[in-house]
Amino acid sequence: MIATSALRRAENADEFANKAQAIAGTSLETISGDEEARCSYDGAVSGLPPEESYGVLDVGGGSTEYADAHKDVSCEIGAVRLTERFNGLQERGAADELEPARAHVRAALRPLQDFDRADRLVAVGGSATTACAVIAGERSEAAYAPLSRAALAQLIDLLASLPLEKRKELPGMIAQRADILLAGAIILDEACAATGHAEAIVSRNDLLLGYLLRH
Repeated sequence: MIATSALRRAENADEFANKAQAIAGTSLETISGDEEARCSYDGAVSGLPPEESYGVLDVGGGSTEYADAHKDVSCEIGAVRLTERFNGLQERGAADELEPARAHVRAALRPLQDFDRADRLVAVGGSATTACAVIAGERSEAAYAPLSRAALAQLIDLLASLPLEKRKELPGMIAQRADILLAGAIILDEACAATGHAEAIVSRNDLLLGYLLRH
């Protein structure tokens, strides 16, 4: 078992880990932000052509990782944390919160501008896969799918116009993600801008596969 940002930040991480171990019968390892980024990178590029260069973006609940073949960074922003900071993102009328939230995300993702531009941007994680599903109107098991900034912009506008209960009813939506998907989509869009890409590849090969490959 592995844990990421939530346990890196939790004051009672040891207590949680002990209880998880007692239930599951195996130890729980809390990996660092750097290790999370490297695992996401290795998983995401495992099925892609090796002749291109990739930047891999992992938008999580508490942090966002970015890695290329040479270096990585973990940024202290995620879909849950952004929603907690701008609580109005969960409600109809969220449009009033969009620009303040975007400004906050841009500041948090500034380290992404220090990377060389990759040939392709690859996004992993629940925000990316759920965004693709809602845009398509259905969930897909495809290993890779395109996600454009134009489609993200439409998704952001749609989510901002709907109350939470209506968001839960959207085709392709996972109800448990309905409250944080708008924040996740904002982070995805701002990360595309920061890395200079108009489109990302959304990969279902992610952190878990990368961890297995590395260990």
